[in-house]
Amino acid sequence: MFSFLNKKNLYILFFWVIIFFYIFTHVFMYFKYGQIAFGYDVGIYRHYIIGYFEKFGDGTLVPLGFSYFSNFFRFLGFSVDFIAYYLYIILSLGVFFAFYYIVKKFTNNKYIALIAIFLFSISVVQFEFFWWYYYRNFIALFFILLSFIFLQRKSFFLVFTLFIIAIIHPISFVFIMLVGFVYSFFDKDSRKFIWFTGLISLLSSVLINFREWNVYLLDYFLNKNINAVEINGVYSGQFLENEFFWKSVFVYLPFSIFGFWKFFKKYILFTIFTLISSILISVQVLFYKRIFVFFDISLIFFASIGIYDFFKFVSLKKKILKYIFIFFTIVYVVVESFYIVNYIFNKNILISKNDFSSIKSIEDSLPSGSYVLSFSSEYGPWLYGFTNMNIIAPGLFEYDIWTRDQWGLFWYANNKDNLNTLLSSYSVFTKTIYIYVGEKFTFFGKILDKSDNCINFDKYLWKCEL
Repeated sequence: MFSFLNKKNLYILFFWVIIFFYIFTHVFMYFKYGQIAFGYDVGIYRHYIIGYFEKFGDGTLVPLGFSYFSNFFRFLGFSVDFIAYYLYIILSLGVFFAFYYIVKKFTNNKYIALIAIFLFSISVVQFEFFWWYYYRNFIALFFILLSFIFLQRKSFFLVFTLFIIAIIHPISFVFIMLVGFVYSFFDKDSRKFIWFTGLISLLSSVLINFREWNVYLLDYFLNKNINAVEINGVYSGQFLENEFFWKSVFVYLPFSIFGFWKFFKKYILFTIFTLISSILISVQVLFYKRIFVFFDISLIFFASIGIYDFFKFVSLKKKILKYIFIFFTIVYVVVESFYIVNYIFNKNILISKNDFSSIKSIEDSLPSGSYVLSFSSEYGPWLYGFTNMNIIAPGLFEYDIWTRDQWGLFWYANNKDNLNTLLSSYSVFTKTIYIYVGEKFTFFGKILDKSDNCINFDKYLWKCEL
């Protein structure tokens, strides 16, 4: 079925077409919208990249393994925007090539690898993961793929990649350690190697980044006060909804099931990777939605094998049947390619250009370190990353002292007395507070107008004396 790709130049042509297609779909929004092309976390990570470098060595900072990564590149002289955007896009290419290499190496079949990267390039789940800008999780994914390579080679570089995962994103490390531990009982020859590399990487990462591990243990794993609402909210990992995920993978799910059913014994590492991913998602462990991206990787792996094996079977049948399937394959490739392109073209940005311009101007309008209260959590991360102010936002950052009920009273304040009483609680920080309502919530300006303590300072910004 794939005999027409036997010519080296033709295979290379298809390979590079897929690469350029992947690059195009992952840089389009950035070149169209610039700094507001990605999800909310852009602002948060930009704040980290700036703050942890400027306050390098400050023991009072909340521990964050990502700062080792960002500070490394800052010390090399790279700019904040390069690390925040260009390095992130380069990292996505690293994930792409690492996945291609793994599939080719594990299956010993370059055609299966070609199918795999095509499915990877049209995967809505992979694009959404990239777009949501989960930088630490994305770094971890890249090093998980490298870990698979080093595990197959029994290379002690595995200690290094596991160590990086543990430092950058401990939750991904817990997941991959679980996969490795289970796998070690199926591969006796590698068991001691897996246990040794896993233990060394765990101990060294805890030793170097103990404070962050402690935060995870106390705030997440040992926190008995987490309720069902929080499990489905912030502690779910805040990624795709279950229904959306299954709709997104449906285009290759039948082949994934076929490939898994037929070859699960042959590719035991990916079998365990698939089963553990699906189990953790099913029982909804903490941050279970972030596991969707790992589960999707495993589905693509088995789908590419399933497609290749199915086409190989068809090619042995009557010529008419073979040509029918070739026709449907071409239709499938074209339709899915157009679908992901159309999906990206119609992807909405989370903040308008007017809002972003207004937020960036705050730094030039207000004294450094002023307290800015964001009316909505939608604006919080952008204010956090693109101003040098102390940001107060619903449920975000260190200066938010209101409960959920108090925020509700603030949003629906119908008189100036209620508003002034609520704002006065922030007098412990400052005597002047600025309120950013944004383009979406200009109606709140009418309520602020009623207060004798507040004046319209800028288009979407209000100044209130406490």
